[in-house]
Amino acid sequence: MARPETLIPGNCYFSVHFYDNDLVLPMIDTLLYVGQETDQDGGHWWLFKEPESPSSTDEQDPSSEPPALTGFAHWTFS
Repeated sequence: MARPETLIPGNCYFSVHFYDNDLVLPMIDTLLYVGQETDQDGGHWWLFKEPESPSSTDEQDPSSEPPALTGFAHWTFS
């Protein structure tokens, strides 16, 4: 598991979840690290976005909306 202080903006990371409670069917997402943000309550969020498809990088529409971000809240390591 990557520690938050070692994340590098633009690098690729993976998020693993499971479809079932028996942890047999994994769901793996590829994410690009964007950066860290602090919310109004002082909480830390690590922001990621999904990689763009090859066709979307060739045809960038200036009026298109920015990609949606996925945020993970601060967690504690022991």
